[in-house]
Amino acid sequence: MIPYGFASPHKSFVVNLYHVKAIRGYDIFMMNGDLIPLSQKRSTEFRGLLGKYQADRL
Repeated sequence: MIPYGFASPHKSFVVNLYHVKAIRGYDIFMMNGDLIPLSQKRSTEFRGLLGKYQADRL
C-alpha cells in the first residue's frame, strides 16, 4: 500500500499518509479533525513509514 501513500496504524484502520496532521503519543490527528489510534505494536513501523513518505514528498 505504500506506493499509494496508505499505511495501517492499527488493525482496524488504514490511513492516507498525505492527510496525517500530527502524531502525539499513540494518537494520530488527521487534517479533517479525526483522531485515529496508533497501536503500540505498529508505532515504530508507522512512524518510520510516515517519515519516509514525508521526506520523499520534499
